[in-house]
Amino acid sequence: MDYLDHLFDGIDDSIHLDKEQKEAILCEDDKVMVVAGAGSGKTTTMAAKIKYLVEQKNIPPNEILLISYTNKAVLELKERIQKEFHLDVEIMTFHKLGYEILKKLGFHGNILSHSDELLKQIFFNLLSHDENFQKKVFEYFLYESNYPKVKKITYWSLKGRLYQYQKKELKEFENYHLTLLKEVMFQKEEAEIANQLFFKNITYYYRKEYPFNHSYIPDFTIENNGKIYYLELFPQKESIKDWILLERKKRIIRKIHEKYQTTLLELELKGNYLSTFSALLKNHNISEKPKTKKEIFDAIQSLKQDMIYKELVKNVISYIHNYRINGCKKQKSNQKKQLFLEITKIIYENYQLKLIQNNWIDFEDMIQKSYERLKDNNPFHFQYIIVDEYQDISKKRYDFLVRLVTTNQSKLTVVGDDFQSIFSFAGSDISYFFQFQKGNTKVLNITNTYRNSQTLIEEAGKFVMKNKRQWKKNLHSDKKLENPIRVYYYKDPKKCFKKVLEQLVKEYGEDLNIVLLGRFHFDLKEYLNYPLLFLENGKLKSNTFPQITFTFLTVHASKGLGFPHVILLNAKQGIYGFPSLKDYPMELEDVMIKDDSYPFAEERRLFYVALTRTKNTVSILCPFDSVSPFVLELDHKKEYFLEKITSYQNPECPNCGYPLIRNYWNSKGIEPLYECVNHRKKCGFQTNHLKYRIPIQSCKKCQNGYLIVKENKESVLLQCTNCDNHFLIQKKT
Repeated sequence: MDYLDHLFDGIDDSIHLDKEQKEAILCEDDKVMVVAGAGSGKTTTMAAKIKYLVEQKNIPPNEILLISYTNKAVLELKERIQKEFHLDVEIMTFHKLGYEILKKLGFHGNILSHSDELLKQIFFNLLSHDENFQKKVFEYFLYESNYPKVKKITYWSLKGRLYQYQKKELKEFENYHLTLLKEVMFQKEEAEIANQLFFKNITYYYRKEYPFNHSYIPDFTIENNGKIYYLELFPQKESIKDWILLERKKRIIRKIHEKYQTTLLELELKGNYLSTFSALLKNHNISEKPKTKKEIFDAIQSLKQDMIYKELVKNVISYIHNYRINGCKKQKSNQKKQLFLEITKIIYENYQLKLIQNNWIDFEDMIQKSYERLKDNNPFHFQYIIVDEYQDISKKRYDFLVRLVTTNQSKLTVVGDDFQSIFSFAGSDISYFFQFQKGNTKVLNITNTYRNSQTLIEEAGKFVMKNKRQWKKNLHSDKKLENPIRVYYYKDPKKCFKKVLEQLVKEYGEDLNIVLLGRFHFDLKEYLNYPLLFLENGKLKSNTFPQITFTFLTVHASKGLGFPHVILLNAKQGIYGFPSLKDYPMELEDVMIKDDSYPFAEERRLFYVALTRTKNTVSILCPFDSVSPFVLELDHKKEYFLEKITSYQNPECPNCGYPLIRNYWNSKGIEPLYECVNHRKKCGFQTNHLKYRIPIQSCKKCQNGYLIVKENKESVLLQCTNCDNHFLIQKKT
């Protein structure tokens, strides 16, 4: 043990191995799992174990293999083990290892590093030259799309793409549209007019601000032969009241154009209004040069302009990659999904042909082909194999690892943290983490964390372990910090962001290093506001706080990193909130890994990762009327209510007047459930019924249920969710 106490002398005198780390280093069992919490020094532990094996156990360095998942992680491990310790140990990714095995066994091909680009190229080549493929793609788009509408009255102009090919069939699907110029239309008729303008090769702008009166926005602005025309579409109105309002609107619009002497085109949306529209253009001498079928078809092929094609290609690529990583589990299907699979099969067969013709190997084949050849040939001999970030293991990597260990008769140590398993979209399957613990496995824990404060690590651990499937851990830290988790509720995100920075500067000084975390890449956009925060040459800067160093990362990209301070930008409810309600398209259900062990299981782990990136504070930004349910669960948090709520559409809390928001998932299992944004410590009001707004109460009779509002034809009751206990509130007359 004295040897271990001086292992880092002259390299990093600040490192002192604790008892649990030493146990992991000395463990000689054939199959070992080291469960290491966030910021617990697992890289240090792995490096120390390798140094111990070489210097104390006399294991040749070339008979030790360390596997990690990314090139970045491999470089960090090489820096410590190969450069600092001067040990020539094999350190590589799974893919690199597979490639080295194949080279040893006689493969002399080249690595295809741009497989996604090749798949895209194949897609558009087929779309340009293969009539059978064209037909399948066009038929695929005839089915109701999965793409979200902006509002209930929004239409995606799909007709612009398919009009020349499936004219008759399109009438059944014309309520779902997307223009070739990626414009979202608020009426079906607007989308049809936009398509006509596109076909006629007339320059137009949709809902562009009128330059002489900023309160008026015409439906379309048309440019032709140096002249400007403003087009207004007037729908039919059935009721007298609606007709009167429409006529009043017409008079106002006409007066605006009369005042500024601009040309107004009026189109009544009745009868065959597309023919009327063509006549209207002709009457005003608006010249048109109709696009040829080839020009329309060429526009269809444009990946840069066409969002729906981008989405289809993206889904095809995701399907192929995940199928090759984890195989396929059959789910329910329909005609649209069947067409998708046929499209994908054609692309994949062409892709495989390209690999053979060019003697290429892609990343998935590096693992699969080396796995197949390892059965009869073993070009390496590893006595010890250590796998980093084991929680990210996928099925194919797991099978490959088992065969590698078996053929080498190696001792295997895996290091990971099930709390940080967040890459299912890339094929990771957390079930293999738990499966590893079965059988004759020595499970060790490293529980001392050197990054987070004790208050934060306790709160984050309690949060993630609400999912009972997660491995129970009791992490410890010597770092004490008051209020490491701060929650800021806002109406204006930019004002809130400035307030957070002012608070941090007040406490920690101006020389700050802050990481801004977003659930999605676009979360930063809402906070860019010169001079407070802006991008310059790809770097985030602030003239208001010039000495602060800013970094923006998605939460996924931040895993494994630590920063002095963290600001989480997107703690709200919704499809693009946190947790994200966005789900995989139906086309990908067969091949995507999904953890259904607990509501939002992986999103919960992702939120844990966000909380534990900080060495000091994590500031969470929440809109008042759409707070993330994850934030509602946190107990040990300092709350800042920056503005008095006076003008929200949300119903008011009867206790304090703050807005009530719907919590779409809650530990009580009550649906619907509305909570006061003033939260537990200040208010804590919850109800299941907005009309009566009676607070939810624990049932004293059974001790396990909750008394909630229930209505029937005769009365309104408070009724227990678990037993027959109930109380009459009022009778209905």
